[in-house]
Amino acid sequence: MNKNIDLIYFSGTGNSREVATELADVLENCSVRLFDGAIVLKNSSYTPVAQGVTGLVFPLYFGAAPKSVFLFLEKCFKAGSLHLFLIVTNGLPYRFFIQSVNPLIHVIEKKGGNVFAVYQVAMPIQMSGFFEYPDVFSNRLLHEMKRRVKKIGSYVVRGRSFPYKLTMAGSAFSRLGQFVQLLLRMYGLGLEVTGACEQCGLCIRGCPVSAIVMDRGVRFSSGCILCMRCICSCPVSAIKPRRLKRFFSYPLYKLSSESRMEDNNSKISRKWSFFEKTISGYFNEDL
Repeated sequence: MNKNIDLIYFSGTGNSREVATELADVLENCSVRLFDGAIVLKNSSYTPVAQGVTGLVFPLYFGAAPKSVFLFLEKCFKAGSLHLFLIVTNGLPYRFFIQSVNPLIHVIEKKGGNVFAVYQVAMPIQMSGFFEYPDVFSNRLLHEMKRRVKKIGSYVVRGRSFPYKLTMAGSAFSRLGQFVQLLLRMYGLGLEVTGACEQCGLCIRGCPVSAIVMDRGVRFSSGCILCMRCICSCPVSAIKPRRLKRFFSYPLYKLSSESRMEDNNSKISRKWSFFEKTISGYFNEDL
């Protein structure tokens, strides 16, 4: 039985934070410490819980884990027999996406850690001008998230193992996702601040790699890892990409709105009927 549990979330749009917070609430009979991965990375300090397990909750950006998770493992993750479980949040509920964690598992095992389980939780797609779910479908994902997180909580407490098996297709997909992220960092998603900026400093305090400074206004350095945190936390939506602007849409889907949790059994329009069939298994699988 695992009674001491650390949860570290890496969240830009809010999805991973929502899942981690929900899991912390489910683990009511355990001693749970909840950490914001950006703050941990900024302080370059993490001491794992004694005789317990650590869970990393993070999204997939363009099919790969964000750079902030790798930096955490590099700077804050101490070598040793640390037991971890991973929860991947993703907007597309296809199981092969879970293969994207392979590079992370390789780093963890190289440092002497052990990943005993990997889970996937689908969430509403955020910040995509190309592909947005209708509210009814987003509601279904949020309801399913609560069901899955409850099960994950029981599995983690019991120490149930879910061995991770890498396939050739998964390995290729993981490498492709990392390559796409690299291209986007190089060519497309440099950030800029618009005239709406009120210079409140929230983005500077929240940046996990201190890549934002106040120098005659808010400025971004070359160290930006595109974690999306500053874009989503800005109270006046003043931070935007210089190019590829259609990757982002405003406003973001409000996960905390109770009204969004209603009518989850409503029919989805014909436009989405085919897509719904392709992912129907996600709502029925037993993890």
